[in-house]
Amino acid sequence: MIGSPLRSPGSYGGRKRVFICPGDSFVGRNLGLAFQERGYDVLIGYRGENPPDYGSASYKIGAEGSGTVQRQFFRFADVVILEIFGQEDTARHIAVEMAKQPYGGRHQTLIAVSNPLTWATTPSRLEEEPASLTLLSGEETQDPAAADPASALTEGSTAVPTPNVPHKAPLTDLDVSQRSPCLIGATAYDVETTVLRSARKGRLATHVVCPGLLYGRGECEATFFNLFKQCWEATSETPAPSVYGSGANCLPMLHISDLAQYVTKVAEAAASAFAAAAVAKQDDTVEMVPLPQYLLVADESRSTQGAVVQAVSTSLGIGKISNVPQDQLLLRPGLERFILDLSFTTSTLPGYDPKYKKGLLAHLDAVVAEFKQTRRVSPLRVIITGPPMAGKSALASRLAHTYSLRHITAKDILATVGKAPLELQKAVQAEMTGKDPRVSIKNMTQLLKILLTSDEIRNRGYILDAFPKSVPAAKFAFLKAVPLSAEDLALKEKEEEKQAPSPVKGTKAPKGKDAKGGKGAIPDGPEVPDGQKLVVDPSFAPTHVIELSAEEEELRLRLKAIEAAEIEAARAAAAAASAAAAAATHGKGGAAKEKPVTVNSHNNEKDFQRRLDAFSKIKTEEVEDLQAKVNASQQRWAQHQLELEEMRKREEAEANTLKAKRRRARMEATAAAAAAHSRSASPLKLTGGRRGSPDLKTAVMGTAGAATSAGEGSPGPTGGEVAPEVQQGVPEGPKLPEYGGLPGLLVHEYGAKMLKLLNPNPEEGVLLPEPSADASGKPRAVVLPVAEEAVKSFLGSPHNFDGFIPDEPPLAPPLMQESTEQRHTREQVLRLAHLQQEMETLRREAQAEAQQAQAQRGGFKTEPLHMWLMSQIMPTVADGLATIARDRPPHPLRVLAARLLQEAEKVEALYIDPYTDPAYEIQIAKHREKEARDVERAAAASAKEQREMAAKLAAKAEAERRAEV
Repeated sequence: MIGSPLRSPGSYGGRKRVFICPGDSFVGRNLGLAFQERGYDVLIGYRGENPPDYGSASYKIGAEGSGTVQRQFFRFADVVILEIFGQEDTARHIAVEMAKQPYGGRHQTLIAVSNPLTWATTPSRLEEEPASLTLLSGEETQDPAAADPASALTEGSTAVPTPNVPHKAPLTDLDVSQRSPCLIGATAYDVETTVLRSARKGRLATHVVCPGLLYGRGECEATFFNLFKQCWEATSETPAPSVYGSGANCLPMLHISDLAQYVTKVAEAAASAFAAAAVAKQDDTVEMVPLPQYLLVADESRSTQGAVVQAVSTSLGIGKISNVPQDQLLLRPGLERFILDLSFTTSTLPGYDPKYKKGLLAHLDAVVAEFKQTRRVSPLRVIITGPPMAGKSALASRLAHTYSLRHITAKDILATVGKAPLELQKAVQAEMTGKDPRVSIKNMTQLLKILLTSDEIRNRGYILDAFPKSVPAAKFAFLKAVPLSAEDLALKEKEEEKQAPSPVKGTKAPKGKDAKGGKGAIPDGPEVPDGQKLVVDPSFAPTHVIELSAEEEELRLRLKAIEAAEIEAARAAAAAASAAAAAATHGKGGAAKEKPVTVNSHNNEKDFQRRLDAFSKIKTEEVEDLQAKVNASQQRWAQHQLELEEMRKREEAEANTLKAKRRRARMEATAAAAAAHSRSASPLKLTGGRRGSPDLKTAVMGTAGAATSAGEGSPGPTGGEVAPEVQQGVPEGPKLPEYGGLPGLLVHEYGAKMLKLLNPNPEEGVLLPEPSADASGKPRAVVLPVAEEAVKSFLGSPHNFDGFIPDEPPLAPPLMQESTEQRHTREQVLRLAHLQQEMETLRREAQAEAQQAQAQRGGFKTEPLHMWLMSQIMPTVADGLATIARDRPPHPLRVLAARLLQEAEKVEALYIDPYTDPAYEIQIAKHREKEARDVERAAAASAKEQREMAAKLAAKAEAERRAEV
């Protein structure tokens, strides 16, 4: 079990162990899974709140006692993997500790994964023949007339120019001593040096693996994740992905799975090197090929930044890019990875076979698919069907808000006519200007396809509200024609040669007007040109189908409530208009006459019955279609069973021949001998059948041709073959379709998931209006709390980066007056929100005043330092930067430091010590005289003290002498 903050490795059954720190990062997780697939026991240090869901043991970095567990982990590990960038201190500490620990009879390998930022400012050699780089493809081209890239890249452009730039020679592992980091890579550079110096001959091998910019598996958040996310969320209103500078800089790149393979091969090569060293120690004739300590790994592409951004934007977004000029790069920190201009040559390693050798642009479709799958941002396309007044529009609107999807209604589809081709516009206009203005199914589906190709819908998905309603409409909307393959053509020829049975009778297309009022018979689907076939279009086809249902009595109750509410609203609007007209005509001798109230809506008994009858007809056709499909499936199953029975009888007749009986006797003897000598519990494997028998009894009976029962097979013509269908037993029955009509087409052929949901009227609570997408003021009062929860469970979490939207969408005015308690509660909530807003405003103002006062106090203290820097230091720094810009030295920082040191020496040379001035000689002489006088006085005082002491001693001696006398 993994999950406790501190874990010890314990026993691992002799398998190799690898310690990965940290194991919950993008690099660490992929490396850990790669080693786990190769049979390693993985020990993990993690930084997040929860431990990774893989590995044998783990501990939380920084937790209490983690240092002891960390020391135990890297002591017991055969391979230690460290990610340098972002945890430099931890990597340095582990490397130093591993170098200090005594030899315990085990060989260890330390592999540190670095970052190309440690090579950011390394000077590169130009190739002998400069080549022109094409930013669109990232490959070498010959284009002498290419334009200036900086002037061609503009805001919202969809193409990247092809500049003439010199091709730099790739860096190799022989250039390690010349590598030069950028500012944020300097610490990682020092850790690399520490790791390389920590190697101990015979017991600890240390290697640094420096990959290119990593991509794939959902993208690393430090490299291309923001680019992919911005392209996925791109619309015509959002900012386009940026190309920094000219975009002609070459980016070293590598897929994360290739890095994982490379690191595992380094670990294996290091273990082999230890073994070879042991052999070479005993045999002098064995030559060792040392493994380089510093290894570079990247794919073979030399793609430019502009090519990568353009390709990702075209594949995942809307194809537009923008440009950040070179002079604005300093205002945007964190761009060091994207303005790299390097290319790496992969260090040779035995057994390394990269899967993404050609680079990101060559495998862009696979990388985009990985991104969508890993980040779970695949489109969520939902169709909601059901009878009128079932709550389709209300549920669709709420789900569209919760899942951040586009709610598509018939009005939205018709509003797309302005973007349609001219021929389609004329056809729609002709249909709408007729006696019965309704657009045909074919034209509606063509408008729907135009709407589904919009930027917002392509990546996120949609909620289709009650359209399409029929099978032909779904075929027009979600099928596309593609050329027939060679296999399809061969199969078509065989089918034409056979005399196919009469097709199963299914549902007939009703004649007359279609669902949208088009005249004539409804076409069965789009026309298929010669040499093509219809397939499901994965860009448009729905992924989920929701069918709402309710009793007819409940539907009519909803109709009455909505109709009454609409009439009341129309009366209120008419009364307001009459009052305004009366006020306008006041004093002009007449009053406005009250006009009768009219409601322009289909929420009335007549239209409801028409729509309900149409829905009932569709459901009847679905039942007939389902019954026809069930009958066809049963007929195919029965025909298949007859064929199996004929095969069994034929095989039984062949088994009763003399030749078959002799063959069975020989096989029985062979099987009996094998069973007598076998003591294994595994099933007997014979080489005569098409499939292995499930147990010994089946194998013996199948090969011997014994009489079978309960569906067991009999031998085939060769004596050892058993028909797979007969051998596995007779199936219980055919697999019958579950749905017919439109649901059957969407589920069984398009692969969508189906949910049937009963949506009754709520027993309690106030009916809330449906959020309306337009300002029609005619909301439908349907409350769907239970249905929403069931649908959320069916659809799962949102397929985007935002998650569930907790706030409710804005609602239209309620149809019923809210109670006094509800109004009081709402007023309290509003007052509390207003009070919190005022408190937040006051807090921000006080914080701003405090910061301003602190800045002023700090300014008084730093003013002298500021003046000294501006007058003494900045002129020298500016002069040095100008020199660097003019001369382009390989080490600009060293040049600037030398310039500052030179100016410091000049200032030091002009400095005059004030104590060397002659005016100070008099003071020094007086000081020396005072010191002499002090010495003389001290000597006189000391002599006086000695005389007084001698006098006292003489007086004491005289007194003692007299006392004795």
